[in-house]
Amino acid sequence: MDFDDDEAFMESGEEDETPNHSGDEDDGIAMEPAPTMNSDGKEDDFEYTVLTPDEIVQEMCTMIKDVAAVVQIQPTTCRILLHHYKWNKESLLERFYDAADPEKFFREAHVVSPFVRQAKPREHLSGPRVVHCPTEETCLICFLMLPTSSLTGLECGHRFCTLCWGLYLTTKVMEEGRGQSIACPEHKCDILVDDAKAMEL
Repeated sequence: MDFDDDEAFMESGEEDETPNHSGDEDDGIAMEPAPTMNSDGKEDDFEYTVLTPDEIVQEMCTMIKDVAAVVQIQPTTCRILLHHYKWNKESLLERFYDAADPEKFFREAHVVSPFVRQAKPREHLSGPRVVHCPTEETCLICFLMLPTSSLTGLECGHRFCTLCWGLYLTTKVMEEGRGQSIACPEHKCDILVDDAKAMEL
């Protein structure tokens, strides 16, 4: 049907079946008052202060120190926790103290709990114990046998050589832009690299 056919249809005496409402009628829907607008024509939801980069860093350091003092854990771990909770200190502390399972609290933030040491189960031996300290280990990335002193790892226990760590961190930061949430290089390990370890490497 073209435009002329539509006009002919309306003129043929057929009435439009859509009801004709005037804008003054109440349709039963409650209307909320219009929000206040600022000078830019945008809605004012909350007050805020614009911070300089230096002020942001200072505020972050203050939050990290506050949380570390309350929960008694390392500042580098506090930074990871605050990042996980979107820098909401109150939410972090509430979840920390309400957590029925502290292990789960830290695991959700991709951190090994600083309160529980990873201990391997010991076999009960009746005779004297002999402790074997290997002098060489295999890097889990390049698979080279290297002196134990040249490998390092996170609390998860996965160890890698210094060269592999350096290349891994450089790739994550420079090419992927992931400075705040770099996970352990081990496949399917989500434990995050803390600031102290990253600076050490």
